[in-house]
Parts: sequence; C-alpha cells; structure tokens
Amino acid sequence: MSSKTIGFQKSKTYRGGKNFSLIFREKFTRFRFAADFFLITKMAKTKAQKKELVDEYKQKLAQSKTIYVVQPKALTPNEATQLKKELSSLDSTFNVVKNSLFKVALKEAGLPELAVFDTGEHGVLFSGAQVSEVAKVLAKFAKETEKLEISDGLLNGEKISAEQVKDLAELPAKDVLITQVLYIMNGPLRNLLSVMNGNMRDFINVLNNLKDQKQQIATA
Repeated sequence: MSSKTIGFQKSKTYRGGKNFSLIFREKFTRFRFAADFFLITKMAKTKAQKKELVDEYKQKLAQSKTIYVVQPKALTPNEATQLKKELSSLDSTFNVVKNSLFKVALKEAGLPELAVFDTGEHGVLFSGAQVSEVAKVLAKFAKETEKLEISDGLLNGEKISAEQVKDLAELPAKDVLITQVLYIMNGPLRNLLSVMNGNMRDFINVLNNLKDQKQQIATA
C-alpha cells in the first residue's frame, strides 16, 4: 500500500478509526431528533396556552354579558393602568386581546360574532352591572387621552354600535335613573292614594253620622 493511500485513509478516519462521514451523520441525526422534540414540545405548550387563554376569555364573557370593544392607539402602560384602576371600582376590567382567540371564545360562549376582530389590535372592557357608568369612564378616557377609539360591543349579549356605546355614556347614573323612574311611577300612585284616602274619610264620616243618629233615637 502506497504512502498516498495511507495518508488518504487517515484523513477519512476520526477517533478510534471511525469514518468522519459516519460520525457526522450520527451527530446530525441526534441534532435533528432534539430539534423535532423541541418543536413538538413547543407546539404542545403553545396549543395548551391558547386553550387556556380562550377559557379565560370565556370565563370573563360568562361573568359579563356587556363588553365594549376599543382600538388602542399608542396606549402606554401607565395609561392602561390608569384606565384599569378607574374600571376596578365598577367591577369591570380592561384587556388587550388576541383577535383569533377572542373570536373562538365568542363562538364557544354562544355570543354574536364581531367583525371588528378580523383585523387590527383590540382591547375589550368587560363591564360590571353598571353598564352606563362604565361607558362614561370609557368615553371620558377616550376623549381626554385620544388613545382609544370605540369600535362596538355587546349589551346583554346583543350587538351594539360605537354610537350606541356613546349613547349609554350619556344616560344618567343607575341610581339617578331608578330614582327618576320611581318618581314618575309614584306620581299617579300618590294621586290614587289621595283619592282613596279622601273617599275613605267621607265614608267614615257617614258612618259616624249614622252612629250619632242611632244614639239620639235610642235615647229619645
């Protein structure tokens, strides 16, 4: 065997006489297996995270059938915190949502689809029972900061437009509205009671007169 042949064979061997190409294939196979395992694990984790987020949206929708959808415009973390603080006193919350997952949550919750979630970034205000007060906070914040644009929403599970959300903001506070309604309802009721009380007094007077007359006849 010539010296050239020996040199060539040495160049093709690596550690303990193993062929270099064989070692490369073994390492590449291990690397590919590790990469595939990492991707599968990551995909499974991502899928679980998506489901968890959808479930979280569904839970919020179950607790609040009234939501207001907005488009943030360069909203800073401090501004978002300020809005959340104002809403917390009304048992309401604000979250920037992932469109595709929120659409899934709406569908699974049996609520109407909102086309606004097809494009762009959106935030959702999950309103407590005081829907008009929450709308007031939203409208005021949007006007003062110019960082939110009202898109639309759901009121007790029914679609409402941006204009209807603004109309809600113009309504009196819930306590004031109840007082006004009760006052209107109590007006005719007070009149009716007055008439009834008047008639009752007249009836009692008649009975008293009859009683006096009977006593006079008995003593005559």
